[in-house]
Amino acid sequence: MFDIVGSSLQHIQGGRLIPLAVTSAERSKVLPDVPTMAQAGVPGYQITGWHGIAVRAGTPPAAIDKLNATVNAVFKDPAFRTRWEAIGTPAVGGTAAEFGALIRSDSQRLGALVRSTGVTLD
Repeated sequence: MFDIVGSSLQHIQGGRLIPLAVTSAERSKVLPDVPTMAQAGVPGYQITGWHGIAVRAGTPPAAIDKLNATVNAVFKDPAFRTRWEAIGTPAVGGTAAEFGALIRSDSQRLGALVRSTGVTLD
């Protein structure tokens, strides 16, 4: 099964799941002994989940900037960061433009992957 670290971590730590690899480019900080897919023999395989906050099109830039500054401030708080990263999810801040670029990049990359399989909605 493929799952995000955060929802599987307690089962891994409890011995109910045995992880074979992580799908990120680097090993997980909370599972340092688990290899990446490339290290496990599947080079070129990389996919990571992410969390983000989206707003409707047309939201005033000042509101977006304020929301973005607030989220980035929360991610810089050591107590929050420690708790967030303890569940296996890196705390990554950034700009609204960077988040938009991530969404576009993943949509293009994963869309191409789905199209390459020949899957149709017929």
